[in-house]
Amino acid sequence: MLRKLFVRTFWTVYDHLGLLLLASLGWTALSWPWWGGVLLLARALRPPLSELTLLALIPVTALNPASLGLAALARELVRTGEATAGLFWTGLRRHLFRSLWLMAFGALVALILGSSWAVYSAERLPLVGRWGNRIAAGLTVWVVLFALLAGSYWSPLAADLSGRRIGLKTVLYRSALLTLDNPGFTLGVALLCWASWAFWAATGLGLFVLAAGWSAVLQRHARDLLGEKYEVVETLRQEGRPVSRAAVRAALQERWRQEPQRSWRELIRPWDARS
Repeated sequence: MLRKLFVRTFWTVYDHLGLLLLASLGWTALSWPWWGGVLLLARALRPPLSELTLLALIPVTALNPASLGLAALARELVRTGEATAGLFWTGLRRHLFRSLWLMAFGALVALILGSSWAVYSAERLPLVGRWGNRIAAGLTVWVVLFALLAGSYWSPLAADLSGRRIGLKTVLYRSALLTLDNPGFTLGVALLCWASWAFWAATGLGLFVLAAGWSAVLQRHARDLLGEKYEVVETLRQEGRPVSRAAVRAALQERWRQEPQRSWRELIRPWDARS
């Protein structure tokens, strides 16, 4: 599934490169005030609070209003293949309060987990003893890893919601279930996402003009691939067939073979695909 995820992400970005470049530039421009606010707050505080405050940059980057605007745009691109730059702004306005709640919750969790690890790793709670502090520090690390993995689904799940309902519990619950039910795939999604940010950061300019758009499309495709998996599982159950990992994989591959196949030759001769 990870290979399919990468291929789908690549072709979606390739087909809509101009739109995603424009949307990513808008995301960068609208994210700067949030980054600046976190940095100013960190500068105003004393160590170690200043260092812990910087942890909020992760949820602020991933869950600010512009990020949910990109998630809404990616949802339309992936599902219909058609979208306009206006959908980015529409998604931003539609999910504004939802994104603010998610971002605030993510920042709070980051600060709590960061401060907890700092306290436990420094063994500042003598009542629980050395091993108690070490066990608590280790558990905190595992909670951080789980939060980072589940966070891969927060934006696409939030973009699926409609109405004025914030849906914080829904996003957290569904992301946790998807992570627990698909640990290997979720780890792969997170690694692909982090690797893509590292790659675009290495290019310099790509960090500001395409990294966010690529990640939004990647996370959207990951969410929809899991949706396809569960549709296949339900079909197998209705047909009375065994629902094993091999059977699900075979059914997915059969489903994918029925899709239009694209060739890497399009990168060199795109006119051949149109003819």
